[in-house]
Amino acid sequence: MKAGTGMSSTSPYLLLIISALIGIGPFTMEAYLPAIPTIATELGVSIVQVNLSISTFLLGLAFGQLIGGPISDQTGRKNNVVIGLSLFSLSSIGIMFTHDIHHIQLLRFFQALGGGYAAVVGMPTVRDIYEPEVAARKMPLVSSVMLIAPMVAPIFGAIVMQWDWRAIFGCLAVLALSVLVSYGYQVPETRQQTGPVSLKRIFWQYLAVFRHRVDGRHIGIRYIFLSAFSSGVFLTFLTNAAWTYLDYFHVSEFQFPLFFLVHTVAFLLANLVVSRVLEFVDAFRMLRFAIVAQLLSVTLLLALAWFTDIGLYTYVVIVGLVVASGALISNGAMAMLFTYFHQLTGSASSLMAFFRFITGAALGMLSGLLFDHTLIPIVGTMLASSLACFCLARSLPATTLRDAAALPRQDGL
Repeated sequence: MKAGTGMSSTSPYLLLIISALIGIGPFTMEAYLPAIPTIATELGVSIVQVNLSISTFLLGLAFGQLIGGPISDQTGRKNNVVIGLSLFSLSSIGIMFTHDIHHIQLLRFFQALGGGYAAVVGMPTVRDIYEPEVAARKMPLVSSVMLIAPMVAPIFGAIVMQWDWRAIFGCLAVLALSVLVSYGYQVPETRQQTGPVSLKRIFWQYLAVFRHRVDGRHIGIRYIFLSAFSSGVFLTFLTNAAWTYLDYFHVSEFQFPLFFLVHTVAFLLANLVVSRVLEFVDAFRMLRFAIVAQLLSVTLLLALAWFTDIGLYTYVVIVGLVVASGALISNGAMAMLFTYFHQLTGSASSLMAFFRFITGAALGMLSGLLFDHTLIPIVGTMLASSLACFCLARSLPATTLRDAAALPRQDGL
């Protein structure tokens, strides 16, 4: 445990509760994927219009985490959880009673805004408690437990929608309130309040992250954008997953969660591997390896989609590799970024999450604009994002977690 937190002990359920807090977003996004065709039919709109609610959800997550992180640095972590999950629950209930796709898209934005505002404190809480090298090993464990939620989310959605797709959102409201109560009673405040919320301070907090330099080079922001483009690969796939499996490959609504489960398992296994690998291999080396692996996998996927009639199982396997390498990149980039900061981990986490989701939303919309009833626009967008990630990685100086942690802190305000 990190010295100076003021906590002599923590709940044995600490990492589990933090995982549930962070996992609300992925669970919410994926729980209603099997219901998308049903929603489109009931509301008399196209699947593409319903898919836009995924993009608005990603935008909400982005802005929720953008404002949530620096505020948690100023006022403490727990206030975020109370405000964020309350907004999430109210928005979920609102979706249950609307019959307009535009209202759903708007409420999904506010639902995600609340979820992101609360979830952004998860990883900074881990960093508050543990030293950098220990935190780097704990973060993949949090992600692994967290992934149980999206692993069962499509199955949960497929079952509940047999009663009514609106019941999915009622269950989400109950889930958020349960996490709120658990967090309130089991997780200590790890960041003491430093005063009232100051918008001016938020600006300077973000500016400090943007301006962070090592040997004259902006390092923090490069890790943030690298992570954003890597996540953009997965989020482009996710935005189009319902159409890809249900329409292109013609799987049933009950089969869809099982295929999606394969990708979640790949992500889960990669996270478990990370927690072990980081005991022997530094995060930076793992990060570079994973970026190359992701680029090669997406390139292979595009080649097969362009020149052949790619089969369902081939697609599932290759996307599994893309997802697994993305998990390695996400954890490696986060570990390296947090090592450069101490007082501003909430702000750094916010920027990383914001650019992840804003990039994912933009790329999802782009693939929708290019939509031509084939896989080419989807996989082509994924490849462009992977290439951007690779180019950013090439611009980073080789270092280690220990060396980065030994650098003078530049985040004091």
